[in-house]
Amino acid sequence: MNRNKLIKTLVSQFEEQLSYLPDHKLEELESGKLEISLTQAVGNEAGGATSGAAKKPPTSAGAQPTPVPAVSTKARYV
Repeated sequence: MNRNKLIKTLVSQFEEQLSYLPDHKLEELESGKLEISLTQAVGNEAGGATSGAAKKPPTSAGAQPTPVPAVSTKARYV
């Protein structure tokens, strides 16, 4: 496991998901009224998100893609 690469990947995924939040949700997050956590995706089970790995095009021959854990964000008011 490449720790730094994994952290950068998770931060990038988190940043991308946050970019879709409306301004009022970002303000709630900043004020501490809204809490966001990362959780493992559970696939199609119980309506969970599916891993993005199945949607990626195949890589060139001989190249092994680096597995990236699928995560989803969950928001709740505190």
